[in-house]
Amino acid sequence: MGREDEEMMLITQEGTILRTEVSSVNRYRRASRGVTVMKPTDDDRIVSIAVFVDDRPVQEDDAEADSTEPPPAAG
Repeated sequence: MGREDEEMMLITQEGTILRTEVSSVNRYRRASRGVTVMKPTDDDRIVSIAVFVDDRPVQEDDAEADSTEPPPAAG
């Protein structure tokens, strides 16, 4: 389902935003039921879906945030 680096964003009428990698969506579920990616509340609905590739270069701050090392001790 799509390219490996694609992401999708779903936006509801009430302003809830869900951003996920397309590759994380399992395209095989019960054949007649489809796959649920987002389930809005009864009084809300999905108003927009976008599929895109985030091709912005990774900044140093972003790379550090992705690191599994703990931050340096203050002091």
